[in-house]
Amino acid sequence: MTPEQLIVLKELSKEEGISQKELSIKLDKDQNTVKAMIDKLEVKSFIERRENKLDKRAFSLFLTQKAKKELPIIENYENKVLETIVKELNTEDTDKFIKILEKIRDNISEV
Repeated sequence: MTPEQLIVLKELSKEEGISQKELSIKLDKDQNTVKAMIDKLEVKSFIERRENKLDKRAFSLFLTQKAKKELPIIENYENKVLETIVKELNTEDTDKFIKILEKIRDNISEV
C-alpha cells in the first residue's frame, strides 16, 4: 500500500459513494492519476466501483469490507512509523522540516 493509495482510502472513508472526478478534486490530483490508484486498489480488493444511479457514465466508489477492516490497522501502523520518524525532533526542528517540505511541494507544483 503506497501513501497515496492510503490517502485515497482515508478520503473514501470520510465520504463513500463519490465519483472518481469528485475524488480527484478532493485530493487535488489529476483524474488519470486517481484512476490508476483506484484501479490498483480495486485489484487489491480495497475499493469497489458501483454504477452511479444519477449518471450512468460514471461510477460511485465504495470501500470494501476488507478495506473497512484493515484501514484502522494500517492507520495505526502509519502513526507508529510517523512517531518513530519524528521522536528525536523538537518543535523547532519539526517546524523547519515542515517549511522545507512545503517549499519542495511548491517547487514541484511550478514544474
